[in-house]
Amino acid sequence: MYQYEQKSRPTGRSRRLEVHAGQRQEPVIQRHKFDAVYNLVWGRRAHSRDIPKIIHRFWAGGAMSRQSFENILGMQERINDQNQSDRRRFWKEKWKQILWTVRDINQIRADGLDGQLERLSASGVIVMDAGELLPGMTEITDMAESGYMARVVGSMEDLSKEHPEFIDLKFLSDTVRLMAVSLHGGIYMDTDIGAGSVDLSVPLYHRDSSAMIPLAGVQVQNSQAYERQKTGDRFGPMPPELARSGITQEDWNLFQSTLADVPKPVFNYFFASRPQNPRIVAAASRMLADPLESGMNVMDALFTDADRPEEWMVQWLLDLQWATSASDTQEGT
Repeated sequence: MYQYEQKSRPTGRSRRLEVHAGQRQEPVIQRHKFDAVYNLVWGRRAHSRDIPKIIHRFWAGGAMSRQSFENILGMQERINDQNQSDRRRFWKEKWKQILWTVRDINQIRADGLDGQLERLSASGVIVMDAGELLPGMTEITDMAESGYMARVVGSMEDLSKEHPEFIDLKFLSDTVRLMAVSLHGGIYMDTDIGAGSVDLSVPLYHRDSSAMIPLAGVQVQNSQAYERQKTGDRFGPMPPELARSGITQEDWNLFQSTLADVPKPVFNYFFASRPQNPRIVAAASRMLADPLESGMNVMDALFTDADRPEEWMVQWLLDLQWATSASDTQEGT
C-alpha cells in the first residue's frame, strides 16, 4: 500500500514516498516527480487569474433575429449540460449566461421580444435589466448617476429622430457590456456568436502575469471570411508558450490573418476578464461619462502596451462559431 510521508499540499520541494509491503521494502518513488506534474498543471494558474464562468449578452428594443435567439438558446443548452455533469462537484463554480436588456426601451420597441425573453428565461438564461448594473458602478466611479439609463433612453429617442438609421442601440450595448464585465467579470459575446463546439469544461484565465489584459476574439466579418482565414498557411510557427497552453497552429493562423491590418484586437464583440479589472473599469467609466462615446475607441485602452498576441488569444478561438448567418445579413447586436 502506498503511503505518503506527509499529506500536505506539495510545495515544490522533493519528498520521498516510501512503499511498504509487509516485511519487504519496495523501490522508493521520488515525490519530486509528483511535484513536477503538480506544478505543470497548477503552477501556470497560480500566477494568473481565473475568469468567472459567466457569459454576458445584450439585446434590447425589438425581437431578436432567429439566429441570435438560437445562439443564446444553444449556448444555454451547453451550459446546462456542463453544469449537470458537474453537479456532484460542489466546489466547482457553475456556468451561467446573463442576457442584459432595458425594459424602458423594450416598451418603445417590443415587437415580440417579450415572448423570446420568456422562452430564454425558462431555459435557464438569466434575464436582467441593465439598470441593475448602475448601483455597482457607483461604488467604482462617481460618473454613474442614478438617472443615467433614463438619459440613455432619451438620447436614443432623440438620435433616432435626427438619424433614423441609428436604431441598433449600439452605444447602449457598448456601455452595458463594459459595465457587466467590469462588475461581474466573465465573457461578453455578441448574440451572433454561437456555441460551436466550445468545451465549457475548460475555464478561461488571463494569460498575462498582471491579469490586466483581457482575452479577445478574432476580427472576422462573416462566415466566408472565417473559413478562408483560418486555413491560411502563410504564417510561421506559433510561439512555444502558446503550444504549451492548448492553442493550435490553426488557431495561430486564424489569429494572425485577422490582425493583418489591425495590430491589436480593438473590436468589442468578444472579450473576457476578471471582475474589477482596472482597464475595464476605466473603459466603462468613459462610456458612462458620455453615452455617445464610441465603444471601439474605449476598447483600445484595454490593450495598451499589449503587443504580444499570446497574451490575449482566447483558448476558444476555433471552437466558438464566430461568424454566423446573423453576421452575414447584418443582424444581431
